[in-house]
Amino acid sequence: MPSRPYSRNRREHLKNLRKSRKGQAVETNRRTLSAAAPRRGKPLVTLKGLLTSLALVAALAVLVLFMTSAWLQYRESALAQKASQEQAAQAVVPGQNLALPPVDPATVEVRVLNGCGEPGAGRDMTTRLRDLRFDVVSAANADNFDYENTLVVNHTERPEVGLAVANSLGCTHLTSQPDEMALVDVTVILGRDWSSYVTPPQPETPPPVTIKSIVARARSIIGLQ
Repeated sequence: MPSRPYSRNRREHLKNLRKSRKGQAVETNRRTLSAAAPRRGKPLVTLKGLLTSLALVAALAVLVLFMTSAWLQYRESALAQKASQEQAAQAVVPGQNLALPPVDPATVEVRVLNGCGEPGAGRDMTTRLRDLRFDVVSAANADNFDYENTLVVNHTERPEVGLAVANSLGCTHLTSQPDEMALVDVTVILGRDWSSYVTPPQPETPPPVTIKSIVARARSIIGLQ
């Protein structure tokens, strides 16, 4: 019958098709298992990862070196500035720079700081400066009570202002520290010797006139001594 060869061929075709599909499924499963299975012998750290880690470490080292260098430069700058301020803060003997213009004490604003810790010292110095016609605007304690010598600090660019206060008190310790934020022209920091600048100097009084002194004076004039 003509239908038998056709049926036989069709069965053979279907059989081959099933085998082909089964083989494809097996190959697919094999590939899936092969991809899921860990590869043996592959290094955990790749060369690219190692290079990335080294680059991060190098960048961190450079950052640390930069910050350390910046800190050292800041420290050196601060020390140099402090040294320059100490050099500028050398004592100036009152009476020098006589060619400087005169200063009206009423125009000089002064701040008094108690640097010796003795009660009433700031009040007495304030009274003394006001008697000298200086404008004392404030009085308070200093940053510490360890000042040995009374110090006059000039915060202006005019040296005659600080000299006016120092000369009026007879103080030999004068420094220049220009500071626009000081809010005053001059700061007077009281040391342990503050009382010697509060009491005004007393004029020398001549010895009392007695008969003995008159005779001695007459004898010296006529050359009997």
